[in-house]
Amino acid sequence: MNHLQIAYFLAVAKYGSFSEAARRLFVAQSAISKQIITLETKLGMRLFVRDKRKIELTQAGEILYRELQKYNDWLEQAINMARLVDQGKTGVLNIGIQHGLDLIAYQLKYFSNFSNEYPGIQTNVKRVSLQEHIPELYLGTIDLLLTFAFLIPNVQDLSYKVLGREKDYLVVSRSHPLGKLEKPSPKNFGDYTFVTIEPTISQLAYINSINYLKSVGITPTKVIHVPSIEDIMLAIEFGLGYGVSCKASRLSDEDATVFIDVSKGKKTPIAEIVVAYKPETENPALKAFLDYFEMSSEGEGGEPSKTE
Repeated sequence: MNHLQIAYFLAVAKYGSFSEAARRLFVAQSAISKQIITLETKLGMRLFVRDKRKIELTQAGEILYRELQKYNDWLEQAINMARLVDQGKTGVLNIGIQHGLDLIAYQLKYFSNFSNEYPGIQTNVKRVSLQEHIPELYLGTIDLLLTFAFLIPNVQDLSYKVLGREKDYLVVSRSHPLGKLEKPSPKNFGDYTFVTIEPTISQLAYINSINYLKSVGITPTKVIHVPSIEDIMLAIEFGLGYGVSCKASRLSDEDATVFIDVSKGKKTPIAEIVVAYKPETENPALKAFLDYFEMSSEGEGGEPSKTE
């Protein structure tokens, strides 16, 4: 039994007429009759009772008609679902967000709007650590990684697109002595504890924070190394020291923390918030997001990708 025979059988059964089925399907009546006879012969059963006035299904034909209708509906649904997936209009997009990032502005601008534009795509979001984020991207457990550009290793099989650029600051708790100063300068920070990531956890993150201190002329005499960005934030919130952060972070609560700019016109590093991905992806949902991002970013000076 082939798809053509199924289509002809369902049409004759539905319309109760070979001639009407032929008219509806835009084929010759003889072609339908031939296929139905071939089908009955192959199955070894009569499917229709034929007389000069009408055509009726046999009992076996009624059962076959009912079940083939279900099959035909299922097949059409499966084809439509596959077509939507191929077009990137449905599927699953797994997103990993770097611990510590607070991306409400970017979430509203890109991801919430994308979800509204593609309601058939299921978006899953989770937090990832400095130790997990790149391995998860490589393994395919996440399709997109929201992080800082300086945390992306310089390799050929990863690309990224820039969501935005954020200025780095020194950040302290309002309860910390530095948080109570009206106009702190770099020399005020030298005797206090600097909190940063353990270099063995992320050398890229560690170097970025040290480079910022060098750019503003601060040489810390006391340094605490912690295993995660979340631990840096906790240490700052508890008044244990100061750190380096942009305002796209969980520390952006002005009631609890103070962001201090001591650059005074000096050129300091700019934190790029990016979405990283594997360009050789086979996930149509990811391709749909990247296309949507390109359209949303037109005229805003966004960078296409690190490898281009």
